[in-house]
Parts: sequence; structure tokens; C-alpha cells
Amino acid sequence: MPAPSDSPPPASRESNPIPATPLELAGQALLDDATLRWRAEVSRPGVLGLRSGQERAALFDGFDDPERTRLELEHLRRHPRAPRYLVVLGEPALRERLESTAIDLAASSIWLHFSDGESSWENFSLRWREERIAEALRAAAAAAFARRTWSREEADAHARRIELDRMLTRADAGDLERYRGLLDARPRATIALIGLILCVFGLQALWGGVDLPPLLARMGSLIPERALGGEWWRFVACTFLHGGVLHVVLNTVVLWMLGRSLEPFIGMPRFLFIYFASGLAGSLASSGFVTNQSVGASGAIWGLLGAHAALAFYPRPLLPAGLIPLARRAAATNLVLNLVNSFNPHVDAAAHIGGGLMGALVLVSMAMLGGLSSHGRASPPPSRALRVATGAFAVLFVVGLGRGIVAGRPWQLDSAPELERVPLTGSPWSVAIPRGQASRPSGDDAAKEFGNLAHDPTLVDISWVPLSDAPADREPHDELTMILHQLASVPEGLEQLSPPSIVRDPVSPARSHVAVRYRYASNAEVVNDRVVGVIDGRLVRVDVIAWAALPRAFDGLAQRVLRSIEPSVASRASLAAPSRVFHSSVSSSPGAGGAE
Repeated sequence: MPAPSDSPPPASRESNPIPATPLELAGQALLDDATLRWRAEVSRPGVLGLRSGQERAALFDGFDDPERTRLELEHLRRHPRAPRYLVVLGEPALRERLESTAIDLAASSIWLHFSDGESSWENFSLRWREERIAEALRAAAAAAFARRTWSREEADAHARRIELDRMLTRADAGDLERYRGLLDARPRATIALIGLILCVFGLQALWGGVDLPPLLARMGSLIPERALGGEWWRFVACTFLHGGVLHVVLNTVVLWMLGRSLEPFIGMPRFLFIYFASGLAGSLASSGFVTNQSVGASGAIWGLLGAHAALAFYPRPLLPAGLIPLARRAAATNLVLNLVNSFNPHVDAAAHIGGGLMGALVLVSMAMLGGLSSHGRASPPPSRALRVATGAFAVLFVVGLGRGIVAGRPWQLDSAPELERVPLTGSPWSVAIPRGQASRPSGDDAAKEFGNLAHDPTLVDISWVPLSDAPADREPHDELTMILHQLASVPEGLEQLSPPSIVRDPVSPARSHVAVRYRYASNAEVVNDRVVGVIDGRLVRVDVIAWAALPRAFDGLAQRVLRSIEPSVASRASLAAPSRVFHSSVSSSPGAGGAE
């Protein structure tokens, strides 16, 4: 063994000195390191295994038996949970015997530091993030050769520390084993929620399309003005709806990953309470920001993410101690990545943040009230009040989903739209439009819009201009012919699906009109049926902008709307005879009712 250094050790340490091996002195230096907080996991002759968080290191005393040390390293290399860092202390001649083993260790990404007191050697260079641990191990190796004795008090304290660490390690192992036993339980609530979401998604596919906005609106999507206007069920029904295959797959996969670990640990009632409370909080937060409609279980799932983060970062250890560092890294990574994704287009960030905060708040409240056990042990049964609240939440969500479907009658979307007569403000007429499509301000006194394509099947845009200064002998057929020629020019931003043609009305020839069908170049999922006719001396244009995926029952809706125009009750007596026909230029713009 190398001679000790020339500088004498402190007097306090040399009182009642006894021999100390390099392994004991190196272990003492590491266990006294307050920055990395090492803990002894393995202690046997010639070997000391340490752990700091998720990082593991092992120290070997090569002075005891060099060949045994080499064999130990060879065995360790094949171990499935081999430590990342190894330190070997021994004579200079041991280095040559370790070179072949060191190469194999490097191939397995195991770092080896060899020191003989005079020189050191490493099998490869570490990354900068690992240098902090490497420096501590190098310093411990140097401290092992600074002296060869320690006091009886130091030896006893070191032995007690190792025994205490091993007891804590055994306790952690017991906690981890109990926690793993909890996770063996089947997450029944998680499975039921996933099954319900998939059943609702199947109904979406059955009734017209998994991502068709009007279908989602009829099934209870969150439309803020309607939800705040009395359709309360939209706040809860929207959490079972999804806007496409990718959307539902991602949400159910994340729900399964979170639920299978969280539900067995905190229990079904607490899990469902967090899920429902977070879903409702996400919907309420979303209603203040969403302008069209919102669907998805993301708010509730974010609540589970928030609960997981609260489990990991709660001051009192709720999870097994060995899992806390890993759980904190995973929670921080998940929250950051999902928060960044929340600000992508078409993602409801308000629902995510509102649900996540609610989930974290509920779990912290449960922990503060003593409803959760520590160190990964099974939580006590929930209180009666919590069970009642969870049951009330479950009834609210299921009833809300059923109420939304019954109220919207989504199965009727494949039928011809039912029309209702409304006054055409600014004109002497009334018109029949699809029921439930509210009027919207158009900014033009001679135009009117009904519906919102963000959640209605169609948007109906009606505009009219007076005709004057036309030759008195011009026939209506001639007027339609001129309109036909003008509509032959395709407006900018549209693609023609069917050419303009004159549609004659055999019952009322005066209601004959020109019809043409377009598709929006920027959104092939939206089509525009346009009809133009002459009514009571005015040129009337009707644009029905609709989703291309709608059933064929919606075909011809523009003609139905045009033919339904008639004098209102108040204006029938005073309606003047038609003026002389004059061809006014037909607007070629898509109109104020363009696809949204």
C-alpha cells in the first residue's frame, strides 16, 4: 500500500488511530459529500455500492485480491443493473490486469477510474453532464491514499452510517415492492372511461363522420355562447368527443398510461373525482377563450398530469423514495412538452391549463387532509363525502352526455334539413332557412347571413340588389342568360365543380334561376352552392356554404332557400309591382359567408 502523505492528519482524527483500508477511506469521503447525498446500498469485503438519486457507483479494493477484483468487474459488466461508475483502488500492476476488462466495460458504457495513489487512469471520457459525479469519485480516490489510519470514532460512525443506509435501502425496497403490488390491481375506472370514449367515437363514425363539425355540435361539443346560454350539458359532454382518429388515439393512450399507475395508488373514487373535476374545470376555462367549438378529454387528462406532478413534488414523500427523482424528471418533462404543444394551432390551451391546475390542486388537498399515505403505501379508504361527490360527478357527466345527444339528434344529420321561416331584415320578404341557424351581422343592409360553419352544417348568405334602367322589352330568360355568362368566370379562391346552368321552375317560371357549384381552393372540405335569380325587380343571390362530407340530402338547399322567398305578411299589401328588368353585374367574390 502506498505510504501516507507527508502532511499529518488532524489531531482529532488521529486520537486512538486504527488501520483503515483505501476502500473505507474513499467510502467515508463520498458518504460525507453533502452535495450528491450518496447512500450505501451494498457493503461487503472489498466492495462498496453507492447510490445518489438514480445514479449508481461501486468502489473496489484491488489490494485485497486483484484476481477477485477482476472477476467481480467481469461479472458486474453482465449484470442487468450494473452501476454507471466504477472506481478501483490498487497497486500499479493491477492496471495491466484490468485493461481487457476495462475495454469491455467501456463497450457497455460503464466508466472505470483506476487509482494507485500516484497516478490514475480512466477507460473513456465522460459527457459534461456526468463530470460532477466523476469529480466526486476522483476526489474520493485521492482521499483514500492521503492517509492509512482513522480514529475509532470515525470507524464506528462509518459502520453505523453504512448499516443505517442499508436499512433505509431495505425500507425503500419494501416500499417499492408494496407500490408495485398496488399497480398490479386492474384500473377499472380507467378502462371504463376509455371504453366510453371509444363508444362515443364509434357513434361519431356511425352518424356522419368522426371530425365533422356539425355532427360534433349536435353531440354536445363545447360552443361557449350556447353552453353559457343554457345548454349546460356541453360543459361535460364535450369531454367524451374527439375530433379525429389521431386525437382519440393520443388521448386514450395517455389516459391509459396515467390511469394504470395513478388509479391503483390513490383509489378509484379519488381518481374519478380528479378526472371529472379537471374535465369540468378545463371546459369552464375553455369557454372564455374558444370562439367556435372545442372537444376532447384533454382537460381531464391534463388534470391527471397535474396530479402526477403533485405526487412527485409534494414535500411529504408520497411515492417510494427511490422513485421520486425519476418521477420528478418525468413530470417536469411531460408538463413542459405538453405545455409547448398546447400553444399549437387548433389546440385548446385554456382547457389544458385549467384542467392541469385543478388536478394538482385536488391531489394536494387530498394529501393535506391526510387522505393519501406516504412512501407509496396503500391510501386509506376515501371518506363518505368524497364518494358521494364522485358519484354526483359521474351522474352529471353521463346525464350530460345523454342530454347532449338527445337534444342534438345527430342521427338525423343524414336527413334533409328542416326549414323554418324568418323575416329577411332589410327587405320586404321572409325566407325559409335551416332550423336553428341564427342570423349573423353581415355589415351590409342588403345582405343577410344565417349560421356558423364552425358548428352548423351550412352557412346561408342571401344578398339582393335592385334592377333599373334596363330595356323594357328584356325577357326574364334573357336576364338569366346574361347571368349565366357572367357566372362562367370562376371567382378568385374558388374552383368550379359544376358549370353554371339555368334551372327552370315549371310551377313558377318567374322563379327560374342560374345555379353553379364551387369548392374553396384553400379548403377542399367546403363547397359553395350559388343560385342567382330575379325576384320582384331585385337580383337575388343565395350562397349555401356547406361541408362536402354532408349527406346528399343537403343537395339543392340553395334552390329551396331561393324558392322560399316570398313577401312578408306586413309587406304583401304594399309590395309594388316589379320594375323594369335591368341586368346588374353579379358579384364574383365568395361573399361574406366564406368558409371559416
